[in-house]
Amino acid sequence: MSIEYLVFNGVEAPLKLDGVPQLIETIDRVLPNWSYRRVSVSPKKSPFFTLSSTHRPDRYNCEDHIGETEPRRLDQVNAICDLVSALPRALTDADDTLICLHAAAVAINGRLVVFPSTRRSGKSTLAAALAYAGHTVFSDDVLPIYFDRNRNAFGVAMGVLPRLRLPLPGHFNEDFLKWTKSAASVENKQYRYLSLEGQPKFGETLPIDGIAILDRQEDQVQARLDKVNADAAMDVLLYQNFTRDRHSADVLQSISGFLSRKPTFRLRFSDLADAVGCLEKAFDAHPRILPRVAKKKAKPFRKANLTSPINPADVSGVRVQKRKGTFEKMIGPTLYLADADGRAIHRIDALSTAIWEMLAEPVLASDLEQALAEVFPDVPQKRISGDVAVLLKKLTKVGLAEYGQ
Repeated sequence: MSIEYLVFNGVEAPLKLDGVPQLIETIDRVLPNWSYRRVSVSPKKSPFFTLSSTHRPDRYNCEDHIGETEPRRLDQVNAICDLVSALPRALTDADDTLICLHAAAVAINGRLVVFPSTRRSGKSTLAAALAYAGHTVFSDDVLPIYFDRNRNAFGVAMGVLPRLRLPLPGHFNEDFLKWTKSAASVENKQYRYLSLEGQPKFGETLPIDGIAILDRQEDQVQARLDKVNADAAMDVLLYQNFTRDRHSADVLQSISGFLSRKPTFRLRFSDLADAVGCLEKAFDAHPRILPRVAKKKAKPFRKANLTSPINPADVSGVRVQKRKGTFEKMIGPTLYLADADGRAIHRIDALSTAIWEMLAEPVLASDLEQALAEVFPDVPQKRISGDVAVLLKKLTKVGLAEYGQ
């Protein structure tokens, strides 16, 4: 069995191919705009992913060495799907200026709009419909982004074909359905990759001009694009950022800085063509065609400290205070906190925000209970005591609060 390695542009760790040279043709078809070099000698870096043969000619072993998931035996198309899913993690391992979002991104009239992934939102199908209308797809699933020194955000093209989940609903426009069949590159019963002309190569960038949270309706409604508070986008982006080793304070600071300057929308729609027209109208108000260029100078992210010990969560009878180094940021009406070690970002509700402000100096739980009882005289003391105990335990457990003197 022959072994060779593919080293993708921008990625240090290689893809290992063990006795499956026939998969290279499929890789080329699915990733036509992400170049790589073939080497027969093992590179210094361990592979991020391995594809190998099985006793069945139509099944392949897939081993994701970064995700550390159990190996899977998949057909040719699903094996390449697994590879495509692993590539962004290998990319961010090699480039500390990037984070990756589960999101589609399409340049509409030259302006890059990001559609974060939400459950059953139809982002990939909308990206395909926008491509059918002549717009440029940067990504339909995962978008690498970086920030310059002024916290302007840029999307990076993946060089991967957009993928549709099959079967497509029969109520879609007949011409659109015919087009998806004619544009098919590789497919199986689950997925169809679409071959599109004039798509950007891996590494080409555009500044992000807006975020649209998709709100797809089952009932027939007219497409409508409404502005929403920046914290609505922050909530979605927090769950869709899967670059977990980046310092959470850096991520929070960068994203909040970007959201303070760029609009966030909610796109309510049921019909694809109607949604496309709504977006074209919104992002054609001030048309500006921007050239796709190589990545500009970007600000690196610190690594999170995932090994630092955290205070025990028992806070009974001790004074508690904000942990030094905790990063705080108000986005719209909502407070977000990032711990000093950079492990995570936390959304804090209104009551918790009030308690958080009281932790500026070391304070006992009993003092907090007394202060809150004066503010909320109609709330039973037992409930206040319980709420304070739960919150303080949570804050210390996740590293946002610490024992005071």
